Amino acid sequence: MQVVSFVLTVVSAALLVLTLRAWRRDQKVRPALDGVRLVATVATVVLFGALTGAPTPIGLAAVAVVAGGALGLAQGRALAVRVAAGVCYTSRTPVALGAWLAGIVVAQLGATLGRTGAVELGLAVSWFSAGMLAGQLIGRAPKLSQARLVAVPAAVFVLVVALPVGGGTGRAQAQELAACPPAIDGVAVQ
Repeated sequence: MQVVSFVLTVVSAALLVLTLRAWRRDQKVRPALDGVRLVATVATVVLFGALTGAPTPIGLAAVAVVAGGALGLAQGRALAVRVAAGVCYTSRTPVALGAWLAGIVVAQLGATLGRTGAVELGLAVSWFSAGMLAGQLIGRAPKLSQARLVAVPAAVFVLVVALPVGGGTGRAQAQELAACPPAIDGVAVQ
């Protein structure tokens, strides 16, 4: 297991170096691919939580999504957007790069603390990453709209927020929620 961990650390470091070397390069905006990426990220977290039963307190998952969303929003709002031949491109500005790096640091710190047993995070780091991706898509949306490219990621962000709050953070929360009777305006419905 230590070999796998070492290999994954080396691969992560190499990808980080490559990303930092190409931080100013234009990236073509592909809303459909962005949506697939976000849905796949959320689905992976939900599936992993269901399969492993990783305990993640609902409040912690919600805080992770909101914190990631806020950082992603800052990153998305700071992206540079340009249109060439009817195609929309984004590139990171220094502020967007800083927000992205802050997200990497928070995610790595959280993962390290979770692995060492210093704190029980469950899937909170994964929810943070999903929130950050959703926030970035929402943050860049006004600039893309100004560039005459329609992007509507807000509904997906609601999905990302609704899932952890709705119990998609592990078996324990799903069982806990299943045991609760449905309620309307705080009154139990039988």
